[in-house]
Amino acid sequence: MSRQAGTRENSDKILAIDRRARIMEMVKRNHSVLIGDLTKEFGVSAVTARSDLNILEKEGKLKRMYGGAVSLGLARHVSVPRERMVVNIDQKRRIAVEAAKLIHNGDVIAIDTGSTTLEFAKQLANKQDITVVTNDFAIAEYIERNLLDIDLVVLGGTFRREHRYTYGQLTLSTIQTLHFDKAFMGTNAFLANQGFMTEYEPEASIKVNLMNHANTSYLLMDSSKVNANGFIQFAKLSEFSAIIMDADPNGIVKDALNRANTSTELMLAND
Repeated sequence: MSRQAGTRENSDKILAIDRRARIMEMVKRNHSVLIGDLTKEFGVSAVTARSDLNILEKEGKLKRMYGGAVSLGLARHVSVPRERMVVNIDQKRRIAVEAAKLIHNGDVIAIDTGSTTLEFAKQLANKQDITVVTNDFAIAEYIERNLLDIDLVVLGGTFRREHRYTYGQLTLSTIQTLHFDKAFMGTNAFLANQGFMTEYEPEASIKVNLMNHANTSYLLMDSSKVNANGFIQFAKLSEFSAIIMDADPNGIVKDALNRANTSTELMLAND
């Protein structure tokens, strides 16, 4: 190998080390990162970005997920199947930012389980005198570690391990004793002729009760949930003060709202 070639190889190696250090800064700051984020930030190919993440995972610094990576802490405390954590993450963050504008200092809020509601919890850093009630251990873990000024109430009950939330009679009994200013809900699907759906009947009961004990409820949903698969209905459009989305594909939700003749507002998050 020539001296020039060796110098170039060493330079490339230093650039890669520096890039991976900056990737870890992004993961530390945002708790997750997408392949697309890295290609834009560093001007590298998707192949190089995946290689960087694979190397960082082998070094024990992060956890690879579909489409990107998450911090080790978030990987351990994921509240939904792992593949969902980085799917549509940009859209979920925009929804979360919009939803956080509805919080007032002093509010007592219930936060439903889910990846979009986890992003919402991350937006509460600048709120004051907030009390959060949740059955989602990923949300509780994030607040406990990062939002020390927020009062946190974690609902007990039967623990659904892979999804890391509680449900069942103990959870329901506790909700019966509580009252919330606002409930922020997630969903697995929206079907125009049925409403908002989830995939697990005991989870539907928790959702219904959280909403029943709130002055007002909001639904946080990215556009991929429209006409997605769902098993059991937990709410209709009219049960929410607002539906907060990144976009409304083909105007499906708006049309459903018009047909329902409801005062529910459709809020689209800005880019």
